[in-house]
Amino acid sequence: MPVRIIAHLDDEAFQAAVRELHRRVRNLRPLLQEIGEEMVEATKERFRTQRDPQGRPWQPLAPKTRKYKRKNQDQILTLDARLRNSIIYQVRGNRVIWGSSLAYAAAHQLGVDRLVQVREHLRRIGRGRRRRQVTVRPHVRRMFLPARPFLGVSQKDLRTIERLVRKHLRLTSL
Repeated sequence: MPVRIIAHLDDEAFQAAVRELHRRVRNLRPLLQEIGEEMVEATKERFRTQRDPQGRPWQPLAPKTRKYKRKNQDQILTLDARLRNSIIYQVRGNRVIWGSSLAYAAAHQLGVDRLVQVREHLRRIGRGRRRRQVTVRPHVRRMFLPARPFLGVSQKDLRTIERLVRKHLRLTSL
């Protein structure tokens, strides 16, 4: 399930600059590509700072999760960096979109709190010679995952976009 966040910039001066850019330049692709590259980097930076686009820290890992995490125990949303490395952008017409196509990206972005049906499956338990498999019967359990938003547009991102628009306006006036 892809996550879709749409940011509308209401700043009138910024909107005027975009209209002027669009009037001067028919091909917005170079600008949109630059914006996409910057937003992908800004999103990846959130994994390093472990903060949402508004600067709020992500909810810490539960002690049980931290205990069972094999690596990167101090990093939230990072086991092997698949989610962070899946962030990409695309230019489509006169807009740029960025995000992840991983199935679990939306669960981390939006959070989950619901009952889920667990199918029968085998589970390995024990270690060494005591290691064995047991059958887990079908059951219902509560799945809870706090929202840890990584996609979005921060105030710093807005200033970056505005800077890029102004840069492209200067380039077109030459």
